[in-house]
Amino acid sequence: MILIHVDELKEGMMVAEDIQDLHQRTLLAAGCQIQEKHRSIFKKWGILYVAIRKSDETPSQLKETKQTRYQLPEETPLPEIAKAELHCLQLFRYNNSKEPLIQQLFRGAVRHHMLNLKDRE
Repeated sequence: MILIHVDELKEGMMVAEDIQDLHQRTLLAAGCQIQEKHRSIFKKWGILYVAIRKSDETPSQLKETKQTRYQLPEETPLPEIAKAELHCLQLFRYNNSKEPLIQQLFRGAVRHHMLNLKDRE
């Protein structure tokens, strides 16, 4: 599985994991193929990156989740991660999200935000 920026999606790519909005509504289920209309839908809902299945991957190899992407415990709730992503998107809004360094900084910022939320509880 690889993460691809929404602008780089091509028609026919296979989605590796469910794409959900902030309210846990599924925008596109895992295993579906990307169509041209999906790019604009994802952008409207603030989805910047999509997990795409490599052509040689089987479903059992698609174990990376948002929790592992940000190195968070498995019990971390997905809605909380989505909120942290939206918060960090605002912080990174003027950066080029296609740059690998910015992507890594973004992942670090989301992880930091999530860990700070746990410390406040």
